[in-house]
Amino acid sequence: MSDYPEVELSKWEIVHAGNGGMLRQVTALENRLHDPDAHHRDPMEAHVSGAIAEYAVSLHLGIPWHPQVGIRWAGEVDGDVGKIEVRSTHLPHGGLILHPYSFDDRPYVLVLSYRAPIYVPRGWVWGREGKRNWRNDLPRPGYLNKPGWLHPMETLPVQAVLA
Repeated sequence: MSDYPEVELSKWEIVHAGNGGMLRQVTALENRLHDPDAHHRDPMEAHVSGAIAEYAVSLHLGIPWHPQVGIRWAGEVDGDVGKIEVRSTHLPHGGLILHPYSFDDRPYVLVLSYRAPIYVPRGWVWGREGKRNWRNDLPRPGYLNKPGWLHPMETLPVQAVLA
C-alpha cells in the first residue's frame, strides 16, 4: 500500500488499453512515423505501456479515455486524457521527463507502472514549470522532474483541463 493513489486494472482493462497502444504503433509503422519519446525502448512496448498508463489515469480521474491513433502529433488534438498528458515509467523511483517541445500549458502526470496491474499516478506538473532541471545524462537529454517535486494528484485542476 502506498501513500499515493493506486489504480488496479483487470486483465481485460489491460488488454483493452494495450490494444489502443498496439494500434498506435501499427499505424505509426504504416505511416512511417518515428516516435521521439520511444528513444530508449522498443516503440511497441512504449506505446502499449503508455496507453495502459493513460487508461489508469482516466479511471482514477473519472474521465473517458479515447486512445489517440493515426495523428502526426499529439498537439493536433486534446492530450492523452482530456487535456492532460501522461508519462509512465517502470522504474520504482523514476521521474517525469519533459522536452523542449512539451506543451507549456498542459499538466503532465507521472504514472509508476512497475507494480502492474497496479498503476500509481504519482503526481503532476504544468509543462512550463517542469522545464527547469535540464539533464544531459538521460537516455535522451531532457528536463527531469523527480517524483518528490511533483504536485499531489488531488491538486490536479481536472475541471480546468476538461474545458
